[in-house]
Order: sequence, then structure tokens, then C-alpha cells
Amino acid sequence: LKMNKKSTQDVDFIIVGSGCGGAVTAYKLASAGYTVLILEKGSAPKYADFYGDEKTAFASMYERAGLVASNDGSIAILAGATLGGGSTINWGCSLRTPPNVQEEWGFDWCKPGSSKLDKALDAIEKRLSVNTSTIKHNVANAALLRGSEQLLLDVKPAPQNFKNAGTEACSLCAYGDRFANKQAMPITYLQDALATGNCWIQPNTEVVSIIRNPDSGKAQGVRCVDGLTLFSNKGIVLSAGSLHTPCILLRSAVPNPNIGYNLKLHPVTACCALVPPTEKENCVGRQDDIPLLNNENSKFCTLLRGAPMTAACRAGPHPYDALIEVPHTGLGLAFAAITWKNAIDTKRLALRSKRLATFIILQRDSGIGGRVMLDPKTSQPMIKYTLNQIDSNRMKKALATAGKIWEKAGAQKIWTCHIANPIEWCRGQSIQTFENAVLARELTTNNATFFSAHQMGTCRMGTNPRTSVVDDRGQSWEMPSLYIADTSLFPTASGVNPMLTCLALASIVADNIIQDLNSLSHKENQQYRHRRWQRLTFQRQATTLLKTGIAGILILSACSYASRSRRR
Repeated sequence: LKMNKKSTQDVDFIIVGSGCGGAVTAYKLASAGYTVLILEKGSAPKYADFYGDEKTAFASMYERAGLVASNDGSIAILAGATLGGGSTINWGCSLRTPPNVQEEWGFDWCKPGSSKLDKALDAIEKRLSVNTSTIKHNVANAALLRGSEQLLLDVKPAPQNFKNAGTEACSLCAYGDRFANKQAMPITYLQDALATGNCWIQPNTEVVSIIRNPDSGKAQGVRCVDGLTLFSNKGIVLSAGSLHTPCILLRSAVPNPNIGYNLKLHPVTACCALVPPTEKENCVGRQDDIPLLNNENSKFCTLLRGAPMTAACRAGPHPYDALIEVPHTGLGLAFAAITWKNAIDTKRLALRSKRLATFIILQRDSGIGGRVMLDPKTSQPMIKYTLNQIDSNRMKKALATAGKIWEKAGAQKIWTCHIANPIEWCRGQSIQTFENAVLARELTTNNATFFSAHQMGTCRMGTNPRTSVVDDRGQSWEMPSLYIADTSLFPTASGVNPMLTCLALASIVADNIIQDLNSLSHKENQQYRHRRWQRLTFQRQATTLLKTGIAGILILSACSYASRSRRR
């Protein structure tokens, strides 16, 4: 990716974040003739910097080196923190927004059929070379297809944004793809935006807050960690993701009570298996095809070489039933998920890792979700999340189904990722015993290993300012010229890998921005938002003063009572 050289002053728009949302928004605005500056808090690595090993990738391209977790440590969270955001390190699975989700969101422009959302998805799939024709399933995905079909489950090949999803080089996708096979943002929409001559990227620049014009109320600039202050002529677009976008708004004192709520994580747990020794001979390609796959640090579970997630199985007919998929699995991540028993057991499993494969249970979370707050010490994201009982029950059913799929596919041993005493099954036992044990056991974020690679919903869009952060065009209810274009917009969880949905929503928001700038009612709309900021800010200040006043009266009363008691 070649970055244009230009001053960072006097641009029409500043976009915070270079992931899926920021990239497509930048391309659309730059193509319309507006000048755009993208600020990325991560670095901008070159292809030669992608070494193909977990240690280097996690340290340089993942949020907090892959060590993000909920505040109680019960769910580990993987998020991108590099140029291209999650698209640079995701697993290539490219699923469209399901029709039931489009119906649930209810906006006129996203109804299934021939809506704006469908047209945006079509254009994005074409640009990202999304296909199923080049897929060559690895052993784990082939097992998922084979076992699911025998159980008459709803299973299909999962479209990929690899130009060639049949090469073993796809194994490197979570560590940066140095072969430019995966069509991530740095070689698609970011490159397209730069090619217009109207877009510039500034990496290693973390935004702290939004600068608001006190007279008009408009978003007019950003403050950065190093003290840098940048201004835009027409607006700001936040595409920092569902963890950081709400924090920027909170640090900017935006008076909307919904900011940070409605966090959806697609919580994931795993069903692990050992397959028969002969299965390892059926891997995609040959191990010596890609030298990087054989370096000392690039230890992949052999059965999972190739495109990692090329099949998806729906565990049941309900819109909130889980998906069963195959994850990308380096040994570091695999052994972080597997329950530790003792050193001998772990070494024994490591020696058999060429036969180790995994299904994940990806749950579409329902209910009120979690929350992203500001850490009082660092002002960085602090995540509160608890798996509700309804989602837990659905995950248990899907986990039992995953075990049955493995049994049909020929696994020799199956086990869960419960923290204490994982549920195990071995060939020769009744699979019904495994299913009964799974359904009888509690499955919560405190008694099993849980991960999340999808964060959504913390600045939800809607038609009512009482229940949403932005309107259905992506603009802040309180701050004119401030738009959001990332997964934090999702009203509910997408239920599938959210990359395409994020890109489509951002594309629509970008179109709305352009339309708003040319609208005769744009000025009146901005005045409404400015007045709303003033009214909510006044109400917040009045509430604080009232609470302080009541507290003061109570303290004075207590002191007076204590003084009278002492005199007695």
C-alpha cells in the first residue's frame, strides 16, 4: 500500500479508523471529490513484515497484543489494531447479512430483496472477489460438511474473500497475508481511495476525542494522544470499531445515554477432536508448498492448513440458533482454549497435534448485551459482558450437535472446553452419553473457555434518539456532521461473520453523507441536533447538581444529628 504525501490540514473529512467501515467510507467520499484523511492508531506494515507466526502477529496487529478480555476475565476478545483493522487479520469467511436480520432491523433501506443493503452487498462481494468456486476444504471443514449432511443439518460452503481459497497460503490469513491473496482493505478499498488522489492515511495516530464547534455544535476536528489537533471542513466519521468508537464519544462528553450499551460479542466456545491418523494425509496442498508454514514459529494444527473457515452449519432453525464453524488455529491459540489438566497431559496432546481439529460454536447473542465503558484509570475500553441463560441453552444444544457431527465424521475422541472436568467422548462409547452430559452441565462465561472475534452494537443506529446513538443515516443525534460507520452501528447481532454487513452499512452511510451535504434541509437538521446537545447537556448538569445538592443536605443533616448526639 502506497501512502500519499500531503499535509494533514485542510481536509473535508477526517475518518478515524482504517478497517472495513473506514476504508469503504473513505473510498466513496474521495471518489465524490471530497478530500479525506484517515487516522489509524495502529501501524502500517508492509507485506514483508508479515512473518506468518502467532507471536509477531499478535504483538503487532492485535488489540493489546491479543490480551483484551471482559472486566472479569471470563471472555477473551480478539480485535485488529493495524492498517485495515480486522480485515487484515480475519479468517476470510464472507457471509451476507441474513434476510431475517434485515427484517429484524426494520429500516426501509435494508429490507431483503432489492434494497440498498442488498445492492451494497452485491458491489462489495464483487470488489472483494468473494467466491466459493476456488474452495478446497481442509480436513476439519470437510468433516463439518460430511457429518452435518449425514445428520441432515443446514450446512453450506462459506464464501471466501480469497482470490484462491484452495491454496495452503490461506493458513497465514490471521497473521497478515503477505501474498495479497486475501482481499483485505489495504489492497482493495484503501488502495482505491488513495488512487483518487483525494485521500491520505496517517498511521500510529490515536484519537482521544472529537472537537465540537461551540457555536454551531458541529464536529470540526479531533484531538490525538500526542497532543496533535486536526480539523476538517465538513465532518468527522468514526470507524474505530465497537470497542473504541463509544470510548471516543464518551471522552468527547456526547450527552447520549445509549453510548457503549448493547454490546454483542458472538460468544464462542469450542468442541475439540482427535481424528484418525490417516486423516492427516488429506490436508490441502503439501507442507513444503509455502516455506513460511515451516518456519519454527509457524506451528499450525496440521489438519487446519488452508483456508480456515470454508463451511458453516446452522445448529437449528431458530434465527438465534448458533453457527458451527471451523476456526483458524495456530497452536498458541489452540492451547490457550484447551483446558489445562497437567503438564504430561498437555505434552501428550501437543505430540498428537497433527491430529487435532476444532469446531467452534458461534452464538448470535440476544437480550440487552454487554457494555463498553471507560476504564477510570486509563480511559481505555473496559468491557462488561455476561452470557444470558437463553443464549447459554442454545450454545449447549449446538455444542452437543457439534459432538454428533464429529462422531459421524469419524473422530476418535471429542472433548469440550469446560474449565474443570471437560466432557469427553471416545470412539466406542454412545454419543448420546456425550449429548446428555453437555445438556446437563452449566455453560457460562465462568465455567468454560470463551472467545469473541466479533464486536458489535455499542453505538446502535435507530429511528428513536431515546434508544439509539445515531439515526438510520448514521449521523449522531446530538452532534451535527459526526457520523459513525463500523460494526458499532448494528442494532442487533448479525448472527454471521460481520465483515460484509459492516462494509455494506458503511457504504450506505457514505452515500448518506454525500446526500446530506447536497440537501436543502441539511442546515435545519444540524440546528436540531445542536439544540438537542444543549438540552441534554443542561439536563445532565441539572441532574448532577440536584444529586450533589441532595447529598450535601444529607451530609449536613447527618453532621447536625451527630453534633446534637454528642452534646447529649
